Amino acid sequence: MGPIQKLEGILNLNFQGFPNTFFLVFILIFFITLFIGFWAGSRKGKIILNEKERVDSRLSEEKNARRSLQGQIEQLSEQNRRYLQLFITLPEAVKRLSSNLTVGEVTSSIVRLAHDLINAGQICLFLYNPDEKRLTLSLAYGLKKGKFSHLSFALGEGRIGVTGEVNIVLTEQDFKFNPQFMGKIGSKIEPLAIDLCAPIRFKDQLHGVLSVGRIKQPDQNHRTFLATVADLAAISLENAQRLDNAQLTARIDPLTKLYNRRYFQERVMDESLKCINYNFECSIFLFDIDHFKKYNDQNGHQAGDELLKKMASLIQVNTRGTSIVARYGGEEFIVLLPNTHKDQALSYAENIRRIVSTEDFLYKEKQPLGCISISGGVASFPSDARSMDEIIHMADKALYEAKDSGRNRVIPFTPKG
Repeated sequence: MGPIQKLEGILNLNFQGFPNTFFLVFILIFFITLFIGFWAGSRKGKIILNEKERVDSRLSEEKNARRSLQGQIEQLSEQNRRYLQLFITLPEAVKRLSSNLTVGEVTSSIVRLAHDLINAGQICLFLYNPDEKRLTLSLAYGLKKGKFSHLSFALGEGRIGVTGEVNIVLTEQDFKFNPQFMGKIGSKIEPLAIDLCAPIRFKDQLHGVLSVGRIKQPDQNHRTFLATVADLAAISLENAQRLDNAQLTARIDPLTKLYNRRYFQERVMDESLKCINYNFECSIFLFDIDHFKKYNDQNGHQAGDELLKKMASLIQVNTRGTSIVARYGGEEFIVLLPNTHKDQALSYAENIRRIVSTEDFLYKEKQPLGCISISGGVASFPSDARSMDEIIHMADKALYEAKDSGRNRVIPFTPKG
C-alpha cells in the first residue's frame, strides 16, 4: 500500500475525481501556512514585547532624566536665590561696613554677611595679633557661648594658622589631600568644623581668618562668596582699626598710656549723669608725685619719664577695671571711682599711697623722704558738691592740704564750718 492510500485510509476520505497528488499538496500547503502563521505571530509578539520593553526603558530613562533635570532646576534655583541674595545683601553690607564702625561692629557685620550668603551651621572669625603672631577667636556663630572664648592659633598652627599664611581660600579637600597643606596641620584634633577657610588680608597685612563649617547645601559658588566676604572684611577691618587707633590716640596720653585729661572730663560728665539718674555716689582721687621737679633735676628728664611710666603702670595694676585712671597733667594723676562712697575711695587711695611708698623705684634714696611718695585728696559726688567740676576742685584742695601737712599722705575733703 502506497503513501496516498495510507493517508486516504487514515482520513477516511474519498478522492474520487481528484488526483491524489493535488490533495497532498493542499494538505502540505495548509500545514506550512499554519506553521508560518504561528511563526509570524510568535515573531510579532516578540517584536511587540521588545518594543514594549524599549518603550518602558525609554519611559524610565525619560523619568530619570526628568528627575535629574528637576534636581538641576532646583539647584539652579537655589544658586539663583543665592545670587539674588548676594545682589540684595551686598550693597547694604558694603554701606554698613564702609561706615565709621568700631572693630567690634565690623566683626559682627562680617559674620552676619557670611551667614546670609552661605547657609552654614558654624561661622568663626579670628582676628590677628601681630605682636603675638596669633589668631584669636573674636566672634562665632554656632559655637557654645563661652566654651571656645579663648581659642587661638599661632600663625601656621592648625587649619586656621595655615590659612593665615596663604592668600587663597582653602577647602576641606585641600587640608586632606593637598600635600602643600596636609602635612602642616599635624595630628592635633581641632574643635572646629571647617569646610572653607579664608584669609582676611589688606594688601600684605593679615587682619584675620574667616572659617565656615557644616554647610547645608555645598556648591562651588560658596568659595567665591567666602572670598568676597573676606575681601570686604579686610577693607572694613583696616578702616575700623585705623579709626580705633585714631580715637585711641586722641584720648590716650602718649607717655604713660593712661587716658588724657580731655577724655577723663568726658567720662566724668557721663558718670555724673548716672549718679543723678540712679542715685549713687562716685568719688575722685587726685594726687601728684612729691618733689618730682627735684627728681627730674637730679636724675634727668629721661629718668623722670621712666618714673611717670612706672607710676602709671603701678596704678593701673592696683585699680579695678571699672575705674578710669588718667594723667591729669605733668606729674599729676586722677582716678574716677564709679559707685564708690568717700570712705571706700579713701581706703583705695591710702592703699595706692602705701604701694607707691614701698615700691623700689630707681633713685628713690635721693628723694627728701627717702622714697618715691605721693600726696592726694579725695572728694565725692554729690555729697561734697553739686557738680563734678566742683568735686575735682575739692579733691585738689585736699591734695594741697596733704602737701602742707608733710606730704606722703592722702586727705579727704572736709567742708569748712
